[in-house]
Amino acid sequence: MGEELTIDVNISDIIYDWNKSVTEAERLPPATSLSIISLSLLFFIIGAVGIAGNLLVIFAILGDQRMRNSVTNLLIMNLALSDLIIMIACIPDIIQFIENKGWRLGLPLCKALRFTEVFALYASVMTLVSVCLER
Repeated sequence: MGEELTIDVNISDIIYDWNKSVTEAERLPPATSLSIISLSLLFFIIGAVGIAGNLLVIFAILGDQRMRNSVTNLLIMNLALSDLIIMIACIPDIIQFIENKGWRLGLPLCKALRFTEVFALYASVMTLVSVCLER
């Protein structure tokens, strides 16, 4: 009489059956060579412009003594540094993701890259919040 029945419901289990293994036929097909080349070229251009722009900001602030005295400029330099790390770490990862062939660089590099990406993204967002609060 005193027994209670509890039912744990997880919404994600209702939406998707996690016990079902994904077969090869259910996976999305690999990207075509043309789409991989096109998107790789696009991300290369975005990366080159982003890396060059962020390096210019960093060198401009480091090169001028008066600019280093401003807290806002130091925060902007920190933002440029974190964005530079994002460009260097995320763009090769995006290109590999586009190929849709799985991770091929090993577990240690996977963990290091994920840590670097998340760390740089948080640093970027927190720097933007700091700039807003400092203003």
